[in-house]
Amino acid sequence: MATTTSDDDLKSQRSSNSPPLDHPDFTHELPSRERRRPPSSDDEKQEIKELKENYKNKLENVKKKYEDEAREKAEEFNEFKQKFIKEFEAQKKDHEEELKDKDKQYDLLKALQAKNEKERREKYQREISELVFCLSKKKGNLRRIGDLLQTQEKEKEKVKYKGEKENLQKIHEDQISDLIHTFMNEIDDKCSLS
Repeated sequence: MATTTSDDDLKSQRSSNSPPLDHPDFTHELPSRERRRPPSSDDEKQEIKELKENYKNKLENVKKKYEDEAREKAEEFNEFKQKFIKEFEAQKKDHEEELKDKDKQYDLLKALQAKNEKERREKYQREISELVFCLSKKKGNLRRIGDLLQTQEKEKEKVKYKGEKENLQKIHEDQISDLIHTFMNEIDDKCSLS
């Protein structure tokens, strides 16, 4: 058997500082006697059933609402993500095509430079050959050219660093050019250079 406590017992258990039992802050601690009793009439049962159904429906509606909002946000995010990925891929493809075009242009310019360099060397070699032919008619010229080339070869062997070699190459070219100009002034008009 359940023992019930009277209102006097409850009052004695509470301290003097606590609010009275009929105070609004205290009402939640003691359920009303009506709530403890099972519903007595069919109307009350029906009303409780309707309240439960309404609560359940509202809960489902709220849940559905937030699920729909979350789904919409997820769809928006996925659309944004897909759009971003497509734009990125398009930009990447454009960039790769630009790089390919630049590579082709670079290759063409490099090939053109190599062709021009080859033609310039061939022309230079022809001119040198014609010049050597004209200059070799005098034995003294050959000896001076040979001496200069031997001296330059010895100087090249002494140089170890690339920068020094390039500077020495320029000096040697200037020396050969000066010697050729000297020979050109000495050449008779019979040997014509084109």
